[in-house]
Amino acid sequence: MTLNTKSDGILAVWLKPPIEIDEEFNEWYNTEHLQQITSQSGFINGHRYKSIGTDTWYLALYDLETLDAFFDKNFQNILANPTPWSRRIKRKFNESENSDGIRNVYRKTLSLGDEPQKLIRFILMTKMDIAREGEDEFNDWYNNKHALSLVQVPGCLRIRRFEAEAIVGETPKFLAIFDLSSYEVLKSEAWIKAQAFGQTEKMRSYITNFNKDCYQFIFGIDANGFSNDQIQPLVLASVTTPVN
Repeated sequence: MTLNTKSDGILAVWLKPPIEIDEEFNEWYNTEHLQQITSQSGFINGHRYKSIGTDTWYLALYDLETLDAFFDKNFQNILANPTPWSRRIKRKFNESENSDGIRNVYRKTLSLGDEPQKLIRFILMTKMDIAREGEDEFNDWYNNKHALSLVQVPGCLRIRRFEAEAIVGETPKFLAIFDLSSYEVLKSEAWIKAQAFGQTEKMRSYITNFNKDCYQFIFGIDANGFSNDQIQPLVLASVTTPVN
């Protein structure tokens, strides 16, 4: 499987299907939808993840050569004209009070660490808004102090930051993705020490709408074909401490 992810941004899709269609939802996504999306010009790959915790969210990340891939008329035509199976899944989502979904396209603003040479099985994702008056100061601190400290932790393979370019649904503007060798990295003494490094009260005061979750890889596809490299799911509480 090709792991070239040198891209200008990502498309991120969070979906929480009704529990009664979970099996069909995953079959649809893995056998039809992911193939359809990644076959579009400018889409490098598509990786699916499942949240680690009791609240089941599925995450799909698509690396984009440029953000133009998302706005391309051919891709937008797919969204506007879903397949019969896609329409059925969407109808079942709309009929349920327990489903939810968010779709964003993000511009990459920072990448620390090496390009992955093998499949990344665990990621930590943080989302937040930053007070407008503190954005420049916060981003300078995060990029040049906070992230540099975290990427040096054993098992933290790469850190990427993004800024939302197009938003469908309510979600924060800033996104960070941490590629991890294992879930245990988040409980290590080195990680706990690094994430607290330089976190002043002033920096924390700029943050609103903060959210953090850990995800485990379940399925992926790129130009070379499928990578159904599943591993046994973990049953753990969502990661909620402290800010990353």
